[in-house]
Order: sequence, then structure tokens, then C-alpha cells
Amino acid sequence: DVRANNPGTYLIHGVTGSGKTEVYMELIAYVGSAKSCFIEAIDEALDGNTEEAQQLLEEGKESFNQGHAIHLKMLQAMASGEAMETDLLTIHAQCQLMSAEDFMILCEKVIRRMRK
Repeated sequence: DVRANNPGTYLIHGVTGSGKTEVYMELIAYVGSAKSCFIEAIDEALDGNTEEAQQLLEEGKESFNQGHAIHLKMLQAMASGEAMETDLLTIHAQCQLMSAEDFMILCEKVIRRMRK
């Protein structure tokens, strides 16, 4: 299991029912939730509600970090020689992670700017 709180060796390449789709979907859900928080935080900051924006940013970071931990475990498994298929779901998970990270950076900048 590649979940953040379960260390070990992981098999991402697997037959139907092996759980790999669930892992990817969990990653996508965490970072999707994070991205939503970041977008909402940007809106709040632009409306002058920087404290609410900061709270949303922190909430988003918690969710992002959970997704990032899953991603890190996947990378560690690959680095240790575990086989991993690259398919549309894998690519989508990676894209969602990177998009959320971009929004997090933008969100931090908007909040800082609006506090000036």
C-alpha cells in the first residue's frame, strides 16, 4: 500500500484488483482538494480577507502534503526497482499534483501581496 502512513515496498504495476487505481485516485483526490482550497484562498485574498485566505492556504497545504507523500512513496518504489505502468491515470495524477503546486505558489504570492 503506497499510502503516506504505511512504509514499505510497493507494487504499483498490478493486475485488475491490485489496488493501483485506488492509490492514483487517492492521490488525485488529495491534490484536487488542495487545489480547490488554493483557488478559494486566492479569491478570499483578492477580496481583502487575508486571514480567511491564510486558513484556506493552510488547509490546502495539509491536503497537498498527503498527496505528495503518496507520490513520494511511488517515486521511492520506482527508484528501488519496482515496476510501474505509465498510463493515462498515472499521467493525470502527476499533472494534478503539479497543477496544485503551481496554485499553492501563486496563492502564497497573492496573500503576501494583498497584506501589503
